[in-house]
Amino acid sequence: MRKKLLEHALLLSLICTLPLPAQGLRNEGFEELDGKRAVDWAFAGQSTVVEDAGLAHGGTRCVKARFDDGVTQSFPVEGSAAYLLSGWIRRAKPGGKEVPKIK
Repeated sequence: MRKKLLEHALLLSLICTLPLPAQGLRNEGFEELDGKRAVDWAFAGQSTVVEDAGLAHGGTRCVKARFDDGVTQSFPVEGSAAYLLSGWIRRAKPGGKEVPKIK
């Protein structure tokens, strides 16, 4: 089977644990750090890892990002296969007009 790389940038207000099967995302809960950055993730803009179990959906860490920031991870996928991406988003100020995007 032919494999492709799927890159998705998560442009979110606040993103927490993204559960996917073992062959999907690595360090999906942002728990493993190298310095202040989550291992296996690329960060853009002012996105940062936050350690706060009260904000995190699972574990103790999550990512804080604005709509123009990004958090990216690539992983192999199989052509013609269906994938379900899900996650948890918490808005800092409810009622805004912007919508988080997955690209």
